Amino acid sequence: MFVKVLAFAFLVSVSFESPIAAQTDSERPTFSLTVTQKAAVGSDIVIGINITNISEEPIVTTYGRPGDLPEDYEYDVRDERGIALEEQPDARHIYETTKPEQVLMKPGQSMDTTVEITDYFLFDHSGKYTVRISRKEPGRPKVDSNTLAVSLIEAPQGPKFTLNINAVNPVIPLGSDVVVDVLATNISEKPIWIPILGWHGTLIDSIRYDVRDEKGAPVASYVQRYAKLPNGKTFPLPTRLPGSYNGGSTKIMPGKSDEIQYEGRINEVYSFDHLGKYTVQASIKAPGMPVVHSNTITISVVAPLRKKHARK
Repeated sequence: MFVKVLAFAFLVSVSFESPIAAQTDSERPTFSLTVTQKAAVGSDIVIGINITNISEEPIVTTYGRPGDLPEDYEYDVRDERGIALEEQPDARHIYETTKPEQVLMKPGQSMDTTVEITDYFLFDHSGKYTVRISRKEPGRPKVDSNTLAVSLIEAPQGPKFTLNINAVNPVIPLGSDVVVDVLATNISEKPIWIPILGWHGTLIDSIRYDVRDEKGAPVASYVQRYAKLPNGKTFPLPTRLPGSYNGGSTKIMPGKSDEIQYEGRINEVYSFDHLGKYTVQASIKAPGMPVVHSNTITISVVAPLRKKHARK
């Protein structure tokens, strides 16, 4: 009788073994994703993205600055008819020129970021939409978030300000600083607020730059440094120079202008590493408005002047 009970217990334990426990390490996800709605004001929809390390080991993930769309995530945004939304015309440029930082997450650690999803997808009418994100690590299954239902109160409005970028020196020797000023002008009939999210080095964090070489290819971010982790893997350090994070906004009255970026050295982020011509365009997003782009300027990088040696 005792033997039969043991045998029965063994069969029950095998039959009801958890599918999760039966998964191998490579089949088991190391993180979870949750998406929530943070705000829906006028034509803006702000979502929150939470990633949590649910494994027993440290993991490396990307983390964008507030407003950035992490490039290794997939986004499924649909209207009430189930039709997938198209990307904003400038979204691909933002993907190419924005490099989120990679961070090491300990077991149980969570990280949150916010994204104004209307910056990246064409919400062309008011109504209800759904948002779902996913991310995949090499060698592991894709992880999906929950599906978030959001509502857009009104269609996006037109721009209320213009941007003008100017190069302090449009012709520079190789290895010199590339310095720019950015001027915002209020073309509306009411005061506007331009976000100044913070500073990295001399650059305002809320301004994006599209920098391309003479072939039209995006210029790489500045050379990245790496640190070695205890497990032997390499961990990329932040590419941007440290700076203060005194974020806020600047108020511009109707018809007035404000130099929101003064003598910013964009070579702190982008590598002007060879002779030739480069184009630079700035863009910024203010609440309730679409992304506003500046004019495009040309920077010529020339050979450095040789010092003349005095005759003996």
